[in-house]
Amino acid sequence: MEIEMVVGLEIHVQLSTKTKMFCRCKNDSFNSRPNENICPVCMGFPGQLPVLNKCAVDFAIKAALALNCKINQNNKMDRKNYFYPDNPRGFQISQYDRPLSENGFVELGGDFSENKVRVKRVHIEDDAGKLTHFDGFSLVDFNRAGCPLIEIVSEPDISSAKQASAYAKEVQKILRFVGVSDADMEKGQLRFDASVSVREKGDKNLNHRAEIKNLNSFKSLELAIEFEYEKQKALFLKGEKLSGDLTLGFNDIEKNTYFLRDKEESLDYRYFPEPDIPVLTLSDELIMQIKNFIPILPAEKKKQYVEIGMGEEEAEFVSSNPKFSAYFDKLLEITRDVKLSTTFFNSVLVQYLKEFSAEIEAQKVTPEILSELILLVKDGKLSVSSAKADIFPVLFETGESPLKILEEKGLMQISDTSFIEDVCKKIVSENPESVDSIKNGKDRVLGFLIGLVMKESKGKANPKLVDETIRKIISQS
Repeated sequence: MEIEMVVGLEIHVQLSTKTKMFCRCKNDSFNSRPNENICPVCMGFPGQLPVLNKCAVDFAIKAALALNCKINQNNKMDRKNYFYPDNPRGFQISQYDRPLSENGFVELGGDFSENKVRVKRVHIEDDAGKLTHFDGFSLVDFNRAGCPLIEIVSEPDISSAKQASAYAKEVQKILRFVGVSDADMEKGQLRFDASVSVREKGDKNLNHRAEIKNLNSFKSLELAIEFEYEKQKALFLKGEKLSGDLTLGFNDIEKNTYFLRDKEESLDYRYFPEPDIPVLTLSDELIMQIKNFIPILPAEKKKQYVEIGMGEEEAEFVSSNPKFSAYFDKLLEITRDVKLSTTFFNSVLVQYLKEFSAEIEAQKVTPEILSELILLVKDGKLSVSSAKADIFPVLFETGESPLKILEEKGLMQISDTSFIEDVCKKIVSENPESVDSIKNGKDRVLGFLIGLVMKESKGKANPKLVDETIRKIISQS
């Protein structure tokens, strides 16, 4: 019997608004002292009325459109009742039967380019606080309580842990490109709930599922899904099934899932319309206005890069981050050289950013400065190796003009044809055996002669001209 995995994801995304969803408290739970950004509204004090954050609604619409969803022009907020220590009101303001949007899809790339994951709905809600557990007691920080969220709910279209991770990564890229969230998992801005079930291959019915809560990395997402699949598969092959839907946690250290509680259903939450917030009516004009501000999305951006000559992996990397993409586009606009721009961006700048844990927008090498370095190479005034080894380290530290650094270090490449020809003739005449080898088809010996010319010129001769000149001299001898 062949068993298949069935997975659906709920992705919780914290929106990058300045204030919380229903009050004017600062939307910053990461850089603040515990319980610093709270007020009577987000703490659920009696008599306090929520006021819906327009920017959060606009961001939610933008995200939903980018995920190919249909916007429901009349939607409403609902109270979702549950009693946890980090939920100060005793209920969450969410959306139940009339969400912001429905019926979207996300197309995947790479190994899953033939796959499309349907998005069941994208709805808006606010977040709970944060519990930190210690031995024998817990502390609660309400800074996150009331922060604006969207929840992206997929259909159960995912059939492997790798595909689940690919889908989650694609959603993260889309959210970053449209600018609605930084989607930083280390800061709790992107979290996953994965629902896992199994069935015999070919069966279209869905069996009871286990929902694994609060996964906060792609690695944890894959490991949790894979572990739960293997556990349920073993039961299924013995003729046993889950007796009901379950809610599980995931132990990152032991790499296993563990029971939390039976899965709550909508009746358990006792949903009812939020009495303090009126029905949200969205006009055609507003939706179109937001749609017009959606930029080119990462999948299309990658396709454009490949079409102009960038490799698949390089294009995937540059298009994975909107800040990388914007930087590279400016670089390409100035240099008009895909190959050199890709080389210096991927293999030089990004490696330095990783080494020094620097952010691309905060470091000193602007696209204009890196373009100047690339153009010096392109114009034959500097070798690629010298640009990487001698100029870029200084550039990264100081942000000075590459030409200025080049002149100060005396590394200007020599492209004087008469000088290069004289040196090449000298080297060729001093190495007749190497010349004979080249004439007999051993082209790799040419590198030896080029190396001698570079040594003679103290590394300043233009390698391309040296190669062309030696070949010309040998062919004429």
